[in-house]
Amino acid sequence: MKKLLVTLMSIAATAHADREITDTDRQFWSFKKPVRAPLPAVTQKARVRTPIDAFVLAKLEAQGQAFKPDTDRNTLIRRLSFDMLGLPPSPGEVQAFVRDRGPDAYERLVDRMLASPRYGERWGRHWLDVVGFSESSLFLQDKLRPQSWRFRDYVIKAMNADKPFDQFIEEQLAGDEMVNWRDAPRPFTQDIQEKLVATGFLRCAPDGTDNQPIEQRDKRFATQQATLELTAKALMGLTLNCVRCHAHKYDPIRHEDYYRMAALFQPALDPESWIAGNTYEGGEVRWILNMTPEEEAAYHRDVAEGYKNEKTRRKHVYPSAMIWALWDVSTTPSPTHLLERGSFETPGKVVIPGVLTVVDDPVRPFTVPARLEENPHTTGRRLAFARWLTRTDNPLTARVFVNRVWQYHFGTGIVATTDDFGARGARPTHPELLDWLALEFAEGGWSMKRLHRQILLSTTYRQRRAPRRLEAEAVRDAMLAVSGDLDQRLYGESVKVATVDGEVVVDPKDPARNRRSVYIVNWRTQIPNFLKAFDAPVVETNVPKRGQSVIPQQALALMNSAFMHERVASFASRTRTIDRAYLAAFARLPERAETAQIQAYLRKTGGDWAGVCHSLLSSNEFLYVD
Repeated sequence: MKKLLVTLMSIAATAHADREITDTDRQFWSFKKPVRAPLPAVTQKARVRTPIDAFVLAKLEAQGQAFKPDTDRNTLIRRLSFDMLGLPPSPGEVQAFVRDRGPDAYERLVDRMLASPRYGERWGRHWLDVVGFSESSLFLQDKLRPQSWRFRDYVIKAMNADKPFDQFIEEQLAGDEMVNWRDAPRPFTQDIQEKLVATGFLRCAPDGTDNQPIEQRDKRFATQQATLELTAKALMGLTLNCVRCHAHKYDPIRHEDYYRMAALFQPALDPESWIAGNTYEGGEVRWILNMTPEEEAAYHRDVAEGYKNEKTRRKHVYPSAMIWALWDVSTTPSPTHLLERGSFETPGKVVIPGVLTVVDDPVRPFTVPARLEENPHTTGRRLAFARWLTRTDNPLTARVFVNRVWQYHFGTGIVATTDDFGARGARPTHPELLDWLALEFAEGGWSMKRLHRQILLSTTYRQRRAPRRLEAEAVRDAMLAVSGDLDQRLYGESVKVATVDGEVVVDPKDPARNRRSVYIVNWRTQIPNFLKAFDAPVVETNVPKRGQSVIPQQALALMNSAFMHERVASFASRTRTIDRAYLAAFARLPERAETAQIQAYLRKTGGDWAGVCHSLLSSNEFLYVD
């Protein structure tokens, strides 16, 4: 018995022992500052259109391979349109590009797509996956979070405006610290409102204190920790879950470092001064009312009286009055303790705010300023963290983001594990290229559109490649587009969902039901069945990469859903010829044998054109992109 006790104590001591960070630890590929390697020499020089091609071709030639021929123009415009806009090109766009023999025809096409407002909707949806955006709390009936869709609009607008990525990150982590909103007159200016809405990033993690009928102290710590871990995955490409309890088993991440990072969020998510997430019991709630003082006073009176009636509630309430934001509760937060075994019931020593030791620069270490010029009502901890993340020499931030962009363009990242740049993650297939892209991105002004352009103009991108299935939203949006039913309004309140015959669908009574899928209410447990069939994810944390399944439910949805039959009817009435239908659906003209086959079917069925259109929209060629 004594021997067993000694063994257990030894195991416990080992489990809780923190680790020292060595120079060897700092030499792991993702913890070193990126280095710009010289462009490699290649034999096939004529195929090098951008520096990207030199890195890719050099590796191919080392293996005795070479670039394949460029794909054909019909395939290329369809690929580009779905990649950049999430929509198929129109027949007119296809024909114009195929006929345009100017030497810069493709470059002009790329620029037009980057300038399209549809670009922000497409790439905004990708970022919402990365950060785990949802409009509901997940816990306790998964209630919707009022007006939280404004963060979605912020992201789409930022993408369309090509907001520099460093500013994009700073606003999401610390927009409230960048402006003195507490002393500003209300309603806020557009700039203040935008920066507050941006902090919705920090509200994406599931929050167990939302709608909480009784006090559960552990949920406060869980929410703080979930926010920290989501931030680390999305921006740093590191998983920190296990570091809550002990030093990381595989990566050189100290147990204390976890709680030093938690201290960055402590002033806003302070377990000792908690603000309810989405309830009102006469006290403060964690949203900001963008109202005049008189309007806000009337609002609080009505709420405190228990919402006497629906008419009164509507009179005083973010549609532009409510901002779902995060802010420092005070400038003197409670101390952050290292939690032994990750439990709030066993607090250890007090730690100061900091970042991961292994990636901090010993010459220019991370510090929190004693006073923040932008806002005297905040600690400045999150803004200091954001500015540390967006240093051009930060080992992780730019690498992680350009790798995500590469994944969305090619299906797999240069590092296959986009959320894990640690020892258990994949190694980069082209490390010199990853570093070159990261430094070009950071040193070139953090322009997301410039990064896209470098990739899209490359020979690497124009290669023939294996087909990839469209994501759920792109399937639905493409059907709306080719049928002529797509409602292209930008921004605004989310499209409602409803349950019809036991199935979750886009509400057929909502006048906005044919808007793009990015505008459908992002309700964690109420995903429309049509989208779910095509792998729309249930957002419990974040979604670094969509799954792609081939299941019977997909065929059944394409055959039987009311949505599909509506699209077929519209498509059939819009496209009266075989050529027009093929151009709309596949961005190409039919082959002679295909035309003959369809004509034979029409003669046999007495002109079942709707049946032809149904088969086109259900085909693999429509659902996949080469």
